[in-house]
Amino acid sequence: MTESNQPQTINSLGDNSLNLGVTSSSLAFLILLISFVAQDSKFIKIIGRVFFIADGLAAFMGFLAVVLGFAGLFGKNMPRSSSVVGLFLGLLGIGLFLVFIRGLR
Repeated sequence: MTESNQPQTINSLGDNSLNLGVTSSSLAFLILLISFVAQDSKFIKIIGRVFFIADGLAAFMGFLAVVLGFAGLFGKNMPRSSSVVGLFLGLLGIGLFLVFIRGLR
């Protein structure tokens, strides 16, 4: 193993990608869970638009997490683990939004 003389710097793009990815995927999962559990009640018909807007916001945060995670992969002398995890969680948030949209039909 070779050691570099320069210390690793903080990957702020990867950290922000990780934060956005966690927020996106957890928000999208909770909205999806609530909407599928309460699918036959009157509650979902009243608050459905709010859920749609909130899940769209979660998908947008997932998109930002993917963009920041991809950008964080190309920094020199930076750890890339948070970028990879943030990229994956952002894709998960977008995928959960697509499942929510499919469930509306």
